[in-house]
This record gives sequence, structure tokens and C-alpha cells, in this order.
Amino acid sequence: MPFSPKSLLQASDCLAQSLSVSNDHATILLRTTEYDKVVRSVLKLTFLPSHVDALSSTNDIRNISVEDLGSAFTPGDSSRILNFLRNYEYQLSSESGAEYSYFNATPKHGPGLLKWLFSKIPTVFKAELISPASEKQIERAMPVPSHSMITETPKLYQQVVAPYIRSVVDSGSLVWVQNVVDGSKEAERLLLDTEHYVLNVDTKWKTHPDPFTISKDNWKNYKTALKDLYCLAIVKEKGLATIRDLRKRHIPILKDMMIQCTAAIKQIYNVSPDQLRFFFHYHPQFYHLHVHFTRLENETGCQVERAHLVADVIQNLELDEEFYSNRTMTYKVRSSDKLHKLINGADANLS
Repeated sequence: MPFSPKSLLQASDCLAQSLSVSNDHATILLRTTEYDKVVRSVLKLTFLPSHVDALSSTNDIRNISVEDLGSAFTPGDSSRILNFLRNYEYQLSSESGAEYSYFNATPKHGPGLLKWLFSKIPTVFKAELISPASEKQIERAMPVPSHSMITETPKLYQQVVAPYIRSVVDSGSLVWVQNVVDGSKEAERLLLDTEHYVLNVDTKWKTHPDPFTISKDNWKNYKTALKDLYCLAIVKEKGLATIRDLRKRHIPILKDMMIQCTAAIKQIYNVSPDQLRFFFHYHPQFYHLHVHFTRLENETGCQVERAHLVADVIQNLELDEEFYSNRTMTYKVRSSDKLHKLINGADANLS
């Protein structure tokens, strides 16, 4: 793994800028240089102690583009944020072998006031590091700017959106997905491995029992965590980026996924299939076909302008093999997203 919080924070030229801060989490943008090349990293912190004042930035970056973030770093904010982060040790818990890695952070033993402060508040939090972070990954971590609803016709998809998706896939940013699929990384999160797909604990399930210290047989006993259930099934076939690529021949795989994945979740977590929601995203967070499995109480990611239930997708493909290649898709996209800019700059005749 090329980068860690420790190596980044120790860099003499490291700068920090808060992208978002709340009582439960914070997202920090770090800027360093490596062999005269600027490296930007996203550090996501959860289950923090009292930290809002220490990590907040005075700059309002809600309307700043990713390209202009370089001018958003201020010395005072950066110094304060780095002082806070440097008071912790970061122990690797898991990593994808690419840009994603996960750490447990514990405070260093400091003298005087710092030691007293850490004795009064929770001292451990979790950290997710994306390093180096792509422009798209930084955009997702920034405060949500305005959005637009997009009407994506088949012609617009073929001439603008599909080339954009291919450019993302060809950039090499999905190496971590293959590492998960082949089991070389995140094996501790694996729930099911079949010929056509794997089922893993999604990293968004922050309250999941620690897979390194707690036996899988005991995961079902953590009742308070089960309401946040979030699992991810990733198909093994390459070349499937979104539901636009699905055809009738994929129906048996999707049906098998519904049966086998819900059975695995039932066995491991004792959550019945009728308590689960399983769906695709369009557009997805990453362009390698995957299915989200969540508990009904967990409404993360199931907005109507983005989620497509697997059962509905199967029925649509049974009615028409070319349903998703011929359909006009409507979805929400950030106004600052590169895809939004490409669509806005497209020929009006494609709409």
C-alpha cells in the first residue's frame, strides 16, 4: 500500500482542508507531493470524540469545484486540522490493494491537558483513506452542491455517457474491485463466493462487528448493528458496468443472486429475505455491476431517482431483452460532476 495516514500526515508539505464535519464524522482532504507530483487524498473519520471545532474549516467550499480546491487551503485551518490528526496512531485494519484502506485510530500518549482530555472522551475512531483520490472520489466527498435531473436518451447514452463510462473504467481506478472479486483483498468481509458473483459486507455498514476480532458465527448476536445491514454483491463478469449492459442471458444470474444472497444473509445474520431490499444504482458509485442489499430500516441509497429493484430489472428484461439499452433513463447528478458538464455540452439533438 503506497500511502497511509501516518506517511501523509508526516509529510512536511502536507496541507489539510475539511470537506464536511458533523457530530458523527468528518471528511478531510489532504494534499502532499510525491516525486514533484501533487497527491490528493480523502480521509474519512467516523465515531470521533468531540472534534467539530478542531476539524472545521473557515472556508465555505460548497460552491467550489474540484479544480479550484487548491486555492481553498488556508494555513490556519490546515495547521489546526493536522495538529489534531497527528495526535493519533493509525493501525491498518483492511485494504483493497488499490487506493482504499481502513484504519483504527487511537490517541498517542500525550502529556498534560491532552492526556486528561482523552481520558474524558471516547478515544478510538475509524478512518477510511482513499489515496491517491481521483477527481470523482473527491467530488463525492465534497459538500453537496446543487443537483440536476438528467433525461438520458439512448442516443445521449451512446454518444456521451458510454464513452465517459469507458474512460473511467479504462483509467485503472477499478483495480480494487477485481481484488475484492478474486478474494485477494477484504476476504474478512466475504459472505458468499459463487461462480458468477461475490457477496461482501459493504464498507458503508459502519456498525458491523469487527470481522478480525469477532467470529462470523456471532455476528447475528449484534442486534443493534443489524438495523444498518448493508451488503454488496459484485458480479464477476467483466464488461458489465451498469444495468444498461444487462440482457436476457443475465436473468438466471440475477435470480440466483436473489436466492443465494438472501439465504446467506439469513444464515449469517438471521435477517429474513422479506426484511431486505436489493437494488441497483443508476448511475452507480463505481462502474462494475453490483447489487446493494439493505435492511428495510436502512434507507441509504434507495432514492427513487437512483435505485432500481432487482425484481423489476428482471421483469423488464423478460419483457424486452433490449429494455435497458433502449430505455430513456432519468436520474439526479451533481451540478459539479464531470458527467453533468459533458451532458450539458452535448448536442441538443441528443436529448
